[in-house]
Amino acid sequence: MENKSRKQKQAWVVVLVIYSLIMVLFPYLFARSVSTDFKFHMQQQRRNSISKMVHLAYNSIKPIVEKLRSGEINRAEARIMISDIVREMTYEDEFGSNYIFMSTYDGIMLVQPFEPQKEGTDQWTLRDANGRLIIQDLANAAKAMPSGSFVTYDYYPPNRTVAEEKLSYVMGIPEIEAYIGTGMYVESTYGKLEGIIRMQRLGYTGVSAFILISLLIYARMLLKSNQRLQQEIQERTYAENNIRTIFDTIHDTIMIHDETGKVLLANKQMGIMYGLRREEVYNYSIEDLSEDPVLARQKIRALDKTLEDQGSLVFEWKARRPMEGTLLDVEVALRKTTWSGKPAYVAAVRDITERKQFLEKLQNQYQELKDTKEELQEKHDELSSIYEELAATEEELRNQFVEIQSSQEEIKELADRYISISEGTNDVIWYWDNKEKRIRISDRLKELLGYPEGEMDIAYETLLCIMHPDDKESFRTDYKAHLQGETEFFVSEYRLKTRENVYKWFMSRGKAMVNQEGKVIRSAGSITDISDRKRYMEKIRYLAYYDSLTELPNRVFIMNELQEKLDKCSREGGFGSVFFIDIDNFKIVNDTHGHTFGDRMLIEIAKKLTVLTSDDVTISRIGGDEFLIVISNPADQSKISQLADTVLELFKGAVYIDDISFHITCSIGIALYPNDGMSVEEILKHADLAMYKAKSKGKNNYAFYDNSMVAELSERTELEKHLRDAYHNNEFILYYQPQVAAANGQITGIEALIRWESSVYGLVFPGKFIDLAEEMGLINEIGKWVIERSFSFAKKLMQKGICVSCNVSSVQLNDSSFVEDVIASYERYGLKEGSVALEITESSLVESFVEVSAKLSRLREHGILIYLDDFGTGYSSLNYLKSLPIDALKIDKSFIDDIIRDGVERRIVRTIVSLAHEIGFNVIAEGVELKEQQDYLAACGCNAIQGYLVSRPVPEKEIVKYLEL
Repeated sequence: MENKSRKQKQAWVVVLVIYSLIMVLFPYLFARSVSTDFKFHMQQQRRNSISKMVHLAYNSIKPIVEKLRSGEINRAEARIMISDIVREMTYEDEFGSNYIFMSTYDGIMLVQPFEPQKEGTDQWTLRDANGRLIIQDLANAAKAMPSGSFVTYDYYPPNRTVAEEKLSYVMGIPEIEAYIGTGMYVESTYGKLEGIIRMQRLGYTGVSAFILISLLIYARMLLKSNQRLQQEIQERTYAENNIRTIFDTIHDTIMIHDETGKVLLANKQMGIMYGLRREEVYNYSIEDLSEDPVLARQKIRALDKTLEDQGSLVFEWKARRPMEGTLLDVEVALRKTTWSGKPAYVAAVRDITERKQFLEKLQNQYQELKDTKEELQEKHDELSSIYEELAATEEELRNQFVEIQSSQEEIKELADRYISISEGTNDVIWYWDNKEKRIRISDRLKELLGYPEGEMDIAYETLLCIMHPDDKESFRTDYKAHLQGETEFFVSEYRLKTRENVYKWFMSRGKAMVNQEGKVIRSAGSITDISDRKRYMEKIRYLAYYDSLTELPNRVFIMNELQEKLDKCSREGGFGSVFFIDIDNFKIVNDTHGHTFGDRMLIEIAKKLTVLTSDDVTISRIGGDEFLIVISNPADQSKISQLADTVLELFKGAVYIDDISFHITCSIGIALYPNDGMSVEEILKHADLAMYKAKSKGKNNYAFYDNSMVAELSERTELEKHLRDAYHNNEFILYYQPQVAAANGQITGIEALIRWESSVYGLVFPGKFIDLAEEMGLINEIGKWVIERSFSFAKKLMQKGICVSCNVSSVQLNDSSFVEDVIASYERYGLKEGSVALEITESSLVESFVEVSAKLSRLREHGILIYLDDFGTGYSSLNYLKSLPIDALKIDKSFIDDIIRDGVERRIVRTIVSLAHEIGFNVIAEGVELKEQQDYLAACGCNAIQGYLVSRPVPEKEIVKYLEL
């Protein structure tokens, strides 16, 4: 003990030394790390800041450059006009006042807002603090990369004598042989940071010293008390181990549960009795382990009163094995106790299933023996003949008397066993005399087979004649194995044909008797009608292996099936594939129509898939809206692809339930075995990954597993985590893209587009995270935020008559509170009719056209416009156009790209515009990038255009400047 105490003291000394080193090194390392990180992020910030300002400046002068290119103005005019615009571009950034400068490629300063005296002068030889030619470097960078380039040099900030590093960003304007740019100083910020960190380090060191001294005092106190605790812990551990050993050796189940039925402690026997691993028993309550959970709940409530009156309680109960679903008869001894200061119950549970079954069987046999008393009396003559035969063997028995007497105790035990067996036999007694080669069977068998007395004499040949052909060989094999001593008892199950030509199941059980030479002289036993048991077992098997809703094989069945096929592949070679099928957007059906409606939909889907069933194809439902198909043999991947195409084809037709049509699609993940795994878990995991890949391809698709999907899953999981954090950390922003009249360029509307400003991924566009947000269940919250922010911005533009539109997900449309939430925001901001619009896609209408149409009608009644977005990429049903309450169609960019060529897209666009106007809709063309496209759309009568020709999507501050608010 002294040695142990000494080691503990040494350990404490080592810990304190290490702690002291940490206290000294941590402030230094932390300061260095913060300074480095801050410097890096500051550098990134200033690069982003100055490049953004130069690009904004360039966008402002771009129309003048376009006029120069088209020949509307000459170079000199363009240079003057651009200089005038750039001269006004002074701004405030996070580092103070700043400006945009402009110079020619040969060094003539054109714009210098803060030093106007330098404008028009030659600055070609201007040098920095180290003698570097500043203007020459800027000009060379702008000429080499007109799209933008960074240049660094050391220069003197205003009113300072010490040079600092300055970063500039320049963009070339080759058309006028000039460039524009801006720059900034930030080096002084580093000095302030280092001073702050130095003060923090001194304070941290002082606090650390105080903590260290306190720990030394506390450590001395702990060392003294630790010695006493060590001895107490050893003694308690020894006692607990002994108690646990005794607890686990008890044959009965011992458990402690609380007043709600939750298991708090259980011995090893509990897991054995209920068919669970020991650690699993704590996942179940008394209700889960009972035949009737409601009755169990009532029983637990009534325990307190009963136990107060009697102290303890013993009763019988129906228990259930949760994994198998089988029932047990148990006897429970219960006593009240406390556990962690709360009331609890100690229960000793004993399995009495066999005892109950045996008692029940004895009661049934007693009644039957009572009923057959008269019949046995009538069989007295038959028994008399047997008695005469027994008398004939009396001499042999007398000669063996001495041997029998010497083993009297053994005979008595066998006699007791024989009595028990005789009492437990069921229905029919048989006897085989090996010498006479004949069998005697009681007439009870004829009754069970439906033959009246005297109609049939049951001999061995008769028995084989009425036995099912498939059972004869196994019957002979079982009997032969027993005669050869391979089995202690002869047991065989087989089917016999009744008088009505129906087969019933029977079980023969018996034992052969041998003489002193070991030769069989006779056999005897019973025949039991087990038809009811077989039917019961078949019912249990069906419940265990088949889905009660669709009647397809369930998860347990298909897992066993797949394991057998994998084992066969391992033994004999071979191959196969697994289709993991998930119904696309099935949650919407449940949410909008209820789970009963969803169940009916699953039944219809199961019927569709059942047509594929064959010897090599097994179809199952493994849970929810997920189905699994296991296929043997096809090695050719093209054939597997053909089968996947067939599955997708099955879903093309509409499903009708209560006269409501649904267009249901599915996504399929395909894993091949043994290539993609040799365990059930591995195959299913890989098929599941492939299914998610199919969904990411746009759903209604299939994908084969490959190793890259594991990395994709990891990336997806990481993206999910950051996306959830993004919502809670308010990392979303809205960009705005203007819509202008195609004829005159006047602004008519603005579309709000969500962006994610992630600290990890940078600026993320919606195509990368919207689908994921829908799957994660975040889309409703994000959608509400978009509507709230865009409606708020619409309030600012309402007097200008500019409509702000935003996109709505199909998941949002199906939310029960969607309409009320939108109307509440609309009224909260006091918006006028036509000041906001919601953009929906055609795919939003497929799931539930009637309900969606009704919701959109309510919104229009309040003055909210409805746009049909991406028109032409979905179903484009004319039925939708005539029935939908919409105000405008938005033609997808894919049609606009090629309209300047004389192709089919050109004629389609003209037709769409004409048709929309006939129906009474406006038309907005998306993705317009060329002037020629605008001219053609204007000639067609298109109302408005949207695209890079007008403006890229920009943040709110920039769109405000664009609108000159």
